[in-house]
Amino acid sequence: MDYLNLKPYDLFREITKDLLRGENVKFYLESKISQEILCDKNQFMEFVNQYYINKKRAQRINKRCDSFKIPLLIDLNGEVVKIGWSLDWDKNLINSNSESALFLNNKYKFIYLYAVYDQFKDENIKMKLTAGRKLQIEKRDPQSINLNCGYYETKGTRSYMEDRTFLSLDVLNEELTQIKKPIVSFFGIYDGHNGEFTVDYLKSHLHKNFSLVFNQLKCDEIIQNTINALLDSFYLTENQIKKHYFNSNNEQIMKEFEIMDQKQGLNINLESSSKGQNIKYISSGSTAIVCCITSSTICVANLGDSRAILCKCGRAYSLTKDHRIKSNLEERERVKNEGGTFDDEGYLSGNLAVSRAFGNWDVYSGMKLQGLSSTPEIYVHNITREDEFLLIACDGIFESFMDQEAISLIRRALVENDDPNLAAEKLASAALQRQSLDNLSAIVVVLTPPNYMAIGNHNFCIDSNAESKKKTNYANTSNRKIYNFSKLKNLLLT
Repeated sequence: MDYLNLKPYDLFREITKDLLRGENVKFYLESKISQEILCDKNQFMEFVNQYYINKKRAQRINKRCDSFKIPLLIDLNGEVVKIGWSLDWDKNLINSNSESALFLNNKYKFIYLYAVYDQFKDENIKMKLTAGRKLQIEKRDPQSINLNCGYYETKGTRSYMEDRTFLSLDVLNEELTQIKKPIVSFFGIYDGHNGEFTVDYLKSHLHKNFSLVFNQLKCDEIIQNTINALLDSFYLTENQIKKHYFNSNNEQIMKEFEIMDQKQGLNINLESSSKGQNIKYISSGSTAIVCCITSSTICVANLGDSRAILCKCGRAYSLTKDHRIKSNLEERERVKNEGGTFDDEGYLSGNLAVSRAFGNWDVYSGMKLQGLSSTPEIYVHNITREDEFLLIACDGIFESFMDQEAISLIRRALVENDDPNLAAEKLASAALQRQSLDNLSAIVVVLTPPNYMAIGNHNFCIDSNAESKKKTNYANTSNRKIYNFSKLKNLLLT
């Protein structure tokens, strides 16, 4: 098979000059690639089609179309496997047998070929195209966190609100001291059940316990300290809640049950009822998801079924697993091994939907529900320049949305308004429209890498959401422009 080498550039430009009808355009690879980039003749004609498609789209969005880029998927030998994006990449990404997953698992990689018109000088373009490579290997300043965040919460269709949110961009330095501590951002969503004491206590104390533990650690490694502080603060907070309950001669529990009676229209006498027959006689509890962000890392601690979803160039990447017996086989085995029981729908002891949570002690024995764990699962993600934002949301959101749907909605809202508060509100409102029956809470954290450089003061990123039709500025600190390259095969021009 005959291959065209996309390098050297001079030969490539001569051929494209004829094929592209003499257009005054030059092409540059995203960064310096030492290997040859080989493309067979049929694929090269596909490239020509992609050029006109992307040019037309870019001009429709921005009449002063200075440049745009075309993604190339190459193998380890430098041979071009695909040009543009397949139509089914996003919806099949979670399927390990899908075309996209096979590509990624077999060490294929993307590079980007920029089409640049002659308004720019070659040396300026080359400098900016190689900046991305430098960014990947440089170390970020520990004090360089630059986040834009917002949240929204509503009781939804319920008559009472048991969700709580907490946001702090600098949790270790909330109390002014002479010693400057590392910058760690702390974001938490707590979804209470069977009363509000536990969820209120989490909102008031969990971040304080995190700071307390963190400041006592001797290790100089901020990421390891963050992980250890999350584990220890969850353990400390759980014990504090338990002591409060059982050192008050059940006064707190009685008060909670009285409130729940009023909310649910019940009238049950705790002391005259039989023991342990209903979750009514289990203390309040709460799920918890906490995301701590350092200059280079996202550390997530999770109990329950709230989720942390990362948007990476338009695609949804889940950083957590739901602690539900019905959908999580590992949790099912853990609960069995710990002597817990559950019904056919996966409800622990026939009542609780999650298998990990704060609280939920038996009123009479003082024991936690059998099989229910308060030890969080920890997830660590190293932030890259492709990471756009983080969505943290309660299970009520995901009753109505798949992960990718939620990410796409948030992304469009950010592109249109650059307001994470409004984006979170739009997601919750859409969940209500889809008849979600739970309380709704969402936090959106926009991630901003430092010193981000791109062509013409704009960075280009693939929007793989097939529904996204509009393109507007995403103006955080990096003035990023986001292009939609989906459904390219259906748009080929003749």
